[in-house]
Amino acid sequence: MNELEIQKFYLYNLSILIIDNDFKQIEILKKFIESHGGICHSVDNINEAINYIETQQFDVVICDLLLDDGSTAFDFIDRTKIIDTPLTIVLTTEQEISHFLDKIVKKEIYAFLSKPYDLTTLGLLLLQASRNTKNLRKNLYFTNNLKNKIMLIQKEKDRFFFNTLTS
Repeated sequence: MNELEIQKFYLYNLSILIIDNDFKQIEILKKFIESHGGICHSVDNINEAINYIETQQFDVVICDLLLDDGSTAFDFIDRTKIIDTPLTIVLTTEQEISHFLDKIVKKEIYAFLSKPYDLTTLGLLLLQASRNTKNLRKNLYFTNNLKNKIMLIQKEKDRFFFNTLTS
């Protein structure tokens, strides 16, 4: 496989959701992601995005900071963290970000890109963000598995102690 073929598929099978009200921007991103092997869905409002998140699992979400319906990416993040905690979200905007910095830090945003941005940079960021999501999901699985084992051991210990007392 030559370098061009490798580059063509470096987003292979990544599932990406785009939330943006700029249809030209969505078209550019979809074309880029799909031409590099990714699977792309797009919506222009948060309610549609939440419906997608509830029914499908994504590797990364690219979300515009301010949407036409008056909602913000922060609204989306608050609702998404209840549904899919490990999901990695990349914010984008054409706005001046200085007055959003506190919220960006508090919400633990993975990455923030100012428009216009370089598509190669975005592609590399999507790879890193998808790895982040996969690692967080794996850690969550192991944490829950460990909690269940600890609870099982504790129940067995309690049962053994109770049997010892009653015998």
